[in-house]
Parts: sequence; structure tokens; C-alpha cells
Amino acid sequence: MSFWFCFGTYIYLALEKYHSTPETQTDESYNHPEDVLHFAQHENIERIEAEREAKFRGIPVEEVVKQQKEAVEAVITSTKPIVRVPPPEKQDPETRYKDAKSESVHKGEWGTGDAGYKAPVDASDKLR
Repeated sequence: MSFWFCFGTYIYLALEKYHSTPETQTDESYNHPEDVLHFAQHENIERIEAEREAKFRGIPVEEVVKQQKEAVEAVITSTKPIVRVPPPEKQDPETRYKDAKSESVHKGEWGTGDAGYKAPVDASDKLR
């Protein structure tokens, strides 16, 4: 068991080494030997799971695989593309606080309403 843990940690560290920034997370980037091994491991696990599910449901493995592919395609076609946004601490302050003024205007005077007299938490509170 410890072999797989160490092996998994090695692959995780390799993936972090090669794919730690959005620029290195393109489809063409995942061709290192560690990546190929990692994804082959996932394919093997998925095949075993499909065989178990087919045996449990009493249907052919091909039918389970077909249903899984249809489910994945339905999710892919129904979702918006993922847009990676840098964390707030790495954003330009102009971008980070661009909506703070408009948010502060909508909140009203400091200390009124349900918010009470709490210490300011976000940028819009600090601008009131």
C-alpha cells in the first residue's frame, strides 16, 4: 500500500512540476511519461469500475461504458467553459477593487440596516 502512496505522490509532484501554471495546462502539455502513466492508471480504474457496475446491474460492460460516455457528453455540452481567474492576492489592485465603489453605494451609510457597527471586512465596506 505504501508503494502506491509513494508512487501517487511522485506523479502528483511531477504534474505540479510540469503543469503548475495556466499556460502549462494545455492539452498539448500532457505528454510527459509521468502524465501518460497517470492517465493510463485512471483508464484502468475506470475499466474495473465499469466491469463491477455491469456485473452488479446484470448488463454487458459495453452498455455501461456507453451510458457513462453519454453522461459525460451531456455534462460537457451543458456547462460553460471554465475561465481561470488568478486569486485575489495576485490580481492587479485596479482589477481587484474595480467594483468596490459601486458596491459601497448600494450598501448605504455605515452602521445602518442589518449590518450594524461591525468592522469593515471587504473593500466596499472600507469605502463607505
